[in-house]
Amino acid sequence: MEKNNRILRDVCFTGLLAGIVYGLVLPFCWHNDPFDAYGTLSILCEDRKLFFWLWVVLDCGSLLLNCVYMFNKFGADKRLRVLPALSFAAACCIALTLGHDVTTWNPKRIAHWVATGVYVAFLAASVLIFSLSRIRRDRVCQGLFAASAASLACFLVILLVFGKSGVLEMIPNLMIQLTMLTVNFIVKRKPAEGP
Repeated sequence: MEKNNRILRDVCFTGLLAGIVYGLVLPFCWHNDPFDAYGTLSILCEDRKLFFWLWVVLDCGSLLLNCVYMFNKFGADKRLRVLPALSFAAACCIALTLGHDVTTWNPKRIAHWVATGVYVAFLAASVLIFSLSRIRRDRVCQGLFAASAASLACFLVILLVFGKSGVLEMIPNLMIQLTMLTVNFIVKRKPAEGP
């Protein structure tokens, strides 16, 4: 059991680091400008679907595994695992809707946006619900809630102020990845004082 936990920990840590690096490098490939409205990963990879699927596996898959690892580490309700699994399924749907016309609101583009919204919503819910359920019992969860809320707020601010872009995908995602890295592998659990 100890060996299995160590293997899972190593896979989660390595996957998360790989996801961070790939998520920061991919948006700049092929002379892409992630600050441009057409600099999103889905537009960049519409003819390079394999690279987007690799992003789904490395980035979204490592977040799924790290959510589950975090839930196990803190003894969370096992039903919470459904949320990151649904987030990963939504990421797969995003990949399946690549190659749509971005100049009109066609069914494939609508499905792409809906899948993106579902991905963000379930990923945010995974972390926020977990941290809220333990916020009074564990100081780590207090920081986790604040960092996750900041990541979601950052996503909304970038979307509302600057509109869609590769940066909209990169920065909030990096924030949640670094939060997971910190919670799962750097800080030790410190139970909150009091009842």
